[in-house]
Amino acid sequence: MDTTQPRNNFSTRFSFGTILAALLIGIFAFSVIIVTADDIGWTCDEVYYFISSELIMEWMRALANALVHGNPATILSQTITDQYWLWDIKHNPHPPLYKILTGVTLLTLKNYWGEFVAYRCAPALLSTVLVVSLFIILKKRYSILTGLYGSLALLFMPRFFGDAHIGATEIPLTTFWLLACWSFWRGLTHGSGSVLFGIFWGCAIATKFTGVLIPIPLVAWSIVYRKKPAIKNMLVAIPFALLIPLLVNPGWWHDPIAKINGFLQASLLRHETIPIPTYFWGKTYSFSPPWIYAWVMTAITIPITTIFTFILGMGTLFKDKINRSFNMLIFFNCVFPLFITMLPSAPVHDGIRQFFYMLPFVAYFCGAGFYYISGHIIAAIKAASVRRAAAIAAFLLLTLYPAYQTERIHPYELCYYNELVGGVRGAHALGMETTYWYDVVNKEFLEVLNREIPQGAAASMWIANQAYFEFLQDKGKIRKDIKFITPDIQITLRNSGADLKFSPATPEFLILLSRQGVFNKFYWNIYKNSIPLYSLTLEGVPLISLYRWKDIKII
Repeated sequence: MDTTQPRNNFSTRFSFGTILAALLIGIFAFSVIIVTADDIGWTCDEVYYFISSELIMEWMRALANALVHGNPATILSQTITDQYWLWDIKHNPHPPLYKILTGVTLLTLKNYWGEFVAYRCAPALLSTVLVVSLFIILKKRYSILTGLYGSLALLFMPRFFGDAHIGATEIPLTTFWLLACWSFWRGLTHGSGSVLFGIFWGCAIATKFTGVLIPIPLVAWSIVYRKKPAIKNMLVAIPFALLIPLLVNPGWWHDPIAKINGFLQASLLRHETIPIPTYFWGKTYSFSPPWIYAWVMTAITIPITTIFTFILGMGTLFKDKINRSFNMLIFFNCVFPLFITMLPSAPVHDGIRQFFYMLPFVAYFCGAGFYYISGHIIAAIKAASVRRAAAIAAFLLLTLYPAYQTERIHPYELCYYNELVGGVRGAHALGMETTYWYDVVNKEFLEVLNREIPQGAAASMWIANQAYFEFLQDKGKIRKDIKFITPDIQITLRNSGADLKFSPATPEFLILLSRQGVFNKFYWNIYKNSIPLYSLTLEGVPLISLYRWKDIKII
């Protein structure tokens, strides 16, 4: 039994140095994200979330106006709330808190920054809160330099930096998860912590079903360490956690039991409702890849210097007796997502998206690892001036290398693989999925579409997502005379090749996203054997290509 009492340094008054450092790192984090907000292509999920955010803001304006005139009944009716809050539930299945947040920044900032950057301001702000929160936690546990390193280690994980731009569920869920974990710890000795825990837990549930799972690693840790105050923590938190998702989702106000049950069923039966395939080690899995998938993907999508400090930081679980209890709480939350992905019914697709929320906990141990380097290895140097120089040099080396990796691969951070597999090219050769989310449809590729496709020509796409390209047309990113269609294709094999018959219309062009998991034999054939008109590449690996159908050879 661990008799060490929780070290609730979080309740102490912050020093001027801590406040200044937190402010500076927050300004830096927000600046580098928002300045590059429009560099990364619009993801296919953002198309639906953007429209949903606009509808939610429109409903809120209508409600405010109705309240002023004393007749809100129509706006609050089931017909209207369902129409605006549960729009296109197939493509827009998650609870609405993150869409409220993106809607607010969209509404308030679009006249200044444009719609796309304004929409993505919400994840930029939440990412900043997450980075600063991690800095404060590490600073209070170890030192200011440790906090700086750990927070920058998180910011400069290329896949984190990429997701920090995207108005989807990953950044909000991850932010609320870390804050819920911290609040839970504080709640062991402070009642305010229990309330905050309930609020952040509720916010996570109001973002994505995965938020429901937050108590599992916390309860497991409490049992191991026999923390009886955890019972009070849960009892205080549960009412907030249940109430918040309902309050922020008017779509659930009418017939809540049936709608919440439908939401739970859809979330728990993803293998039946939305089976998304994954390409892993040269093989396509229709829903769930092997149990090692998340462990392998974590190891090969984080910069190697960051992995090095993470491994050193894991040593604190054994050597750091003062912080051991807290560090074990972080550890439980770090490995929990990896174990969840091992369940046969767990959705595991889209790179590291389904276990993305482990990254701040990984970064915490990176910070602890840096503390070990500066506090034990460098501290052994006797000369003070040399010791300080060595500490600064280690900080710069371990920080600038992942920053360089992020800058080097920008704006394709979501395609990043590290040196353990030979980068993007090596990962492609090993049979790892190249891309998945249409985020590679950036300014460069859009310029190609607008330049190469003739007036009035038709284009099909794979993955089939006609609504995505039509959205970009509505927003002025693609010429409106181009026709995007999703035809049926009939293939007749002959000795000389294959004849293709399209219906109801025939496209002249094909846009092929290099998401190998969704390739059937037909698209594998095109991918391997046909020469595209244009291919956007990274390290020689095609990310997305434009073909003329007349040039495509089926072998």
